[in-house]
Amino acid sequence: MVDDLNIKDINNIVFKSDKIVIICFYSSIFKPSLTTIEYISEAVKKDNQFDIYKVDYYKHKEIVKNFEVITIPTIIFFKEGKEKYRTSGSFKEKQIKDIIGFVKVC
Repeated sequence: MVDDLNIKDINNIVFKSDKIVIICFYSSIFKPSLTTIEYISEAVKKDNQFDIYKVDYYKHKEIVKNFEVITIPTIIFFKEGKEKYRTSGSFKEKQIKDIIGFVKVC
């Protein structure tokens, strides 16, 4: 399941989690960003090392600004409270799995 992330929960969710946190910046009107979320969700659904959150680019401008996101979809991976990897653009399912594998060993 992919939960919405709001500004008041960022500290506890992103920076204090003992899991790898994935934040997906998306727009409901831009289908590739929704597809990216589906691919990520599917890739980690059986892996309890991850928590996935989504942020609507147009509804949560303060979060977008805080994380300096300029395009969608953008995916940011956090591990031990630090940004470990960031990528933007549309992806195929295999590419998402490769990125997740890379982040796990960072």
